[in-house]
Amino acid sequence: WNLDPAGHRPKQFARFLAVMGDGAERQWLQEAQDCWRRISLDDRRAEFDAHSLAIGDHQLRAVETRESLRALVRAMKDTPPAERPAKIGPLIKAFQGAVDELTQRAAYAEGAFVGVHKLLDDAPDPCRAVEAALRLSSAAADADGRLRAEREARERATEELAALREQLAASEARSQAGAGDSAQAAAAARAAAAAS
Repeated sequence: WNLDPAGHRPKQFARFLAVMGDGAERQWLQEAQDCWRRISLDDRRAEFDAHSLAIGDHQLRAVETRESLRALVRAMKDTPPAERPAKIGPLIKAFQGAVDELTQRAAYAEGAFVGVHKLLDDAPDPCRAVEAALRLSSAAADADGRLRAEREARERATEELAALREQLAASEARSQAGAGDSAQAAAAARAAAAAS
């Protein structure tokens, strides 16, 4: 669940946490969420992309440098032995340049790796967070199912109670109507007995 722009948790997440109570997994999930929020992976994707592109550029330059060194070495082999001493200086400088480029490439890659490592070093394993979230989600779904079943049972009981109340009212009405009829019949019988 992402936070809305104001930083509030959606209702589903609040309900989920309310169902889960104050368990250790909930606390651990909260800490994992806080840590990954500080890392802000989405905000750093551009930085990682830039590192990736720079490393790719270094790799291409290394291939080009290697090809130029091969060409220089082939040219040196094709040079007559008497002329080779004059070409050794430029060949050595070319190798030194290649070594410098490789050193810079290694330093850049190491720096990028160390930066990512520092960023992720204290972060919890997201797999554990997902597993815990799935367990808690399953428990929340079970609780939601039980709650839904209880609501349905309560609605059925309410409907049954209303039907019983209607039956009781109808029975009381018949009873009162029957009691009125029998009272009139008894009064008529007494009047007939008194007249005779």
